[in-house]
This record gives sequence, structure tokens and C-alpha cells, in this order.
Amino acid sequence: MPKKDGLRLHAALLLAETVLVANVLKEETVALVVRSSLDPWLRVVFSMAVVVGFLGGFFLLVQRLTRDTVGAVQGALRRRGVDRVLVHALLLGGLYLLYAHRLGLAPWR
Repeated sequence: MPKKDGLRLHAALLLAETVLVANVLKEETVALVVRSSLDPWLRVVFSMAVVVGFLGGFFLLVQRLTRDTVGAVQGALRRRGVDRVLVHALLLGGLYLLYAHRLGLAPWR
């Protein structure tokens, strides 16, 4: 695969991993708000604000992360002989197990 396509794939995987983590954090935060003792209308408003904050915040984070650190991380992995595909496979595998656990599913059966 040409280097340019590899960088695009790497950036796409990084974005997917970040979105998956952001969703877990958002769900946990919304669950805390919903279980709180606030008035129902406030819980709805706070839940909406959490979604906007997390998704907007993580979008900005991913932009900065990909611009500022991806090159440095790639260089460090290359120097240590670690293949970035392996890193993505481990991250996505861990996220898969986290989502399976959160959904109460045992996909390995």
C-alpha cells in the first residue's frame, strides 16, 4: 500500500477508535445525569449538553491529535519496531471487548 494511503488508513482508524471511546464516556456521563436528582427538564438539558460537549470536544481533540502527535507516535513506533497495524488491532480488539461487556453480550460463545 502506498505511504499516502497508509496514512489515510491510520488516520481513519485513529478517528474510529477515538469516536468509540468518546461514545463510552458520553454514555457513562449521560447515565450519571439521568440517575441524578435534578428535575427531569434539567436532566434532559444536561444530557443534550453532554452530547454536544463530548462530540464537539472530541472532534476538536481528534483534529489536534492527528495534526500534532500522529507523526511523533508513528516515529516512536517505527523506532521500536512496532507495526501500527498491530497497535490498531489491539486497540480495536480492546474496544470490541469493552462494547461487548457494556452491552451484556458474550460474542465468544
